[in-house]
Amino acid sequence: PPSRARLRPPPPSRSAALPARGASPSAAPPHAEAEAVLREALGIAQSHARGDHPGVVSAMSSLADALVDSGRHEDAEPLLRQARDMKARLFPDGHPTTAKLGTNLAVALHRLGRTEEARECANEAATVAARVLPAQHPLRAQCERVRDQLAGGR
Repeated sequence: PPSRARLRPPPPSRSAALPARGASPSAAPPHAEAEAVLREALGIAQSHARGDHPGVVSAMSSLADALVDSGRHEDAEPLLRQARDMKARLFPDGHPTTAKLGTNLAVALHRLGRTEEARECANEAATVAARVLPAQHPLRAQCERVRDQLAGGR
């Protein structure tokens, strides 16, 4: 899937698009069904996990990605934060997913206008990435790029 760490405005709403041929004009936007399935998957993961669990992190992250894709950063933010914090508890010495989630959270916060908080998340994510990934790893470069862009006020 495309990277969430590009600092640009959210995509235009898909709800303004014309319905597919043969579809009812009142049909739900295309992301609504995916969101429902991802919410169900998160519920299942949470009901089967005892405490922190990588499957719950994955389900939260997938749902947050879908919400970001539909421009719903305010709904994605708590999921990204919970997923990042859970992953950090599971891997206290750091993990690439912790860096990725932190960077995605920083971008969501930036888009919500919470720039200082976004900078802090981006700095933490870049620090984790530098600790757990080799210098030339694309995720490390992405985390550092977002950190640098936010530091520059963009």
